Amino acid sequence: MVGRLRAGVSSLQLCAVLAVFAVTFPALAWGAEPDWSPDWKAGLEEAKERNCPIIVVAPFKRGTMAPSIFPDVFKDADIIKLSARFVCFYADAERYAEIDTYYAAKFVNSDTGRYGSHQVIFCKPDGTEMEKLRLWAGVTKGKVTKNMKAALARFTSAISSQQYSSCKTLRDRAELLRGLGAYTEAVKAYEELAQKKSEIRFVKEAKDKPGKLKKEAAQKVEEAAKALKEGDPQQKAQALRNLHIYFYGMKKLDAKAADDPEKTLHQRVRDLLALAKKDKALKTQYRLGQKTAKAFEQFVKAELAFLDGNYKSAMKYYRKITRSYDETEFYDSAKARIQEIVRKFTPEKKSTTP
Repeated sequence: MVGRLRAGVSSLQLCAVLAVFAVTFPALAWGAEPDWSPDWKAGLEEAKERNCPIIVVAPFKRGTMAPSIFPDVFKDADIIKLSARFVCFYADAERYAEIDTYYAAKFVNSDTGRYGSHQVIFCKPDGTEMEKLRLWAGVTKGKVTKNMKAALARFTSAISSQQYSSCKTLRDRAELLRGLGAYTEAVKAYEELAQKKSEIRFVKEAKDKPGKLKKEAAQKVEEAAKALKEGDPQQKAQALRNLHIYFYGMKKLDAKAADDPEKTLHQRVRDLLALAKKDKALKTQYRLGQKTAKAFEQFVKAELAFLDGNYKSAMKYYRKITRSYDETEFYDSAKARIQEIVRKFTPEKKSTTP
């Protein structure tokens, strides 16, 4: 019964999700369109990092109860290709409500059409509009292409969305692994990011990250060692939990223990766990720590698959956690992710009430 449905997902929902996985993900989207940013703040941060212009597209709206009409010009292959050199926002209340609200508050101008009219607005990386480039009413491919090129001419050193995306994926992966305690893989991700030839700020900063993470890892291990020796029962239990995770998360990490330069961090963790195993008072906590570490391994795999958009694999790992490791802290996190994936691929029911 799919882990006895303990993850709060019905069998019908799960079947629907798995059916979705059977098809190609891009086909689930709205068709060939620019890569719209769903969050204004995050999109603005990206534009500043890339030093690239911004496009805000508002579709024609026939009324509050009628769907918007998507502008066909932004399904054109040439327009989509050019759009990769911008950060793109689509101001549609149904698909991107936050963007639509922001557009209505900041960009609606009575001199260039009321709210609900089709608009194409070009902005600088800081979000301020570029003068004399706004389009409305008759928005043809020729006009859009001309103004896109005019905007790009002001930012000749702009970084492409492909380069930014590939670098950001590595940065996000590194920080995800770091937050979980998988320091070996986090260091590898930052080392790979540091090799990228890019002017992006966080790529330049990546070269110092491996050293900082190794120091951070050594500090974490010593904090656990101190808690294991001097802490109260709750602190000792947490220290054991952490050390079991570090045993997996610091394998082959090229870093020395803070208290003994002759030992690697992994050796230090192993010795601390061996010492704790001899303490009969910690027997229950030790076993729970072992289960937590196994759940941790599955959760790392699941989160990386989720980050890569491989939701089928992610679901498999999350479900394994909800079936086998309900005693661990990763159970609730896995359950929440399963529900998030189900929501992502379950069509919303639209009310037919007038």
